[in-house]
Parts: sequence; structure tokens; C-alpha cells
Amino acid sequence: DLFQLNMAGQPVLVLNSQKVVKDLLEKRSSIYSDRPKWLVLNEMTGYMDLPLMRYGELWRRMRRASKLPLGVKMSFNYHRVQSDQALVLAHDVLNHPDNWKFHVQRLVALYPIDNH
Repeated sequence: DLFQLNMAGQPVLVLNSQKVVKDLLEKRSSIYSDRPKWLVLNEMTGYMDLPLMRYGELWRRMRRASKLPLGVKMSFNYHRVQSDQALVLAHDVLNHPDNWKFHVQRLVALYPIDNH
């Protein structure tokens, strides 16, 4: 029901039954749930990348701070902005193909501003 694999030097536990999953991850989740230590990825991101962070107080604060701008309600706004900006980019590149790099850079620079 429970066994361990070695994936790139990282031990990975495999839970192979619903009972074990329920016992360990639902009833005792605060004890056993955490993320693996990805040393190289954490070094590359400065230990501040939410999906790679180990659970703890910093993770809770970062999650709380990211909830508003990354929540379901806000995603509708991002979709609208992405659609609008994609049309502008397509128009600009079609009309001025020699400046395509500038148009892409402008899109990337304007995107965070246009979302608020």
C-alpha cells in the first residue's frame, strides 16, 4: 500500500490505496504533507517560488498575498486583457513586421500595467 521510489536522488513515497491516502493525507495532513527539497530549483528562484516552497509560515503569507491577484475572479480580467493585447500585437506585427521585436517587448512591458 505504501512504497518508496528514488527519482533523481529524491525519495518519493507512493500511496497505493485509498485507505492509506485517507489516513495519511486527510487525517494527518499537517504531519505528512509537504513539498520535496528541490535544492537547485530553489537556488535558481531564490527560495521565493510559491509552488516550490516548503509549507510553513512564509508559505502561508505568500499564499495569502497571491490569492487576490491570482484568484478565480481576477482570472476573468486577465483573460480579457490577454485577448485585447493579442489583437493589438497581431495588428501591429501585420502592419509593421520589421518592428516585431519592439511590439512583443511593448506587450510584455504593458501587460502588468494593464491588469490593474
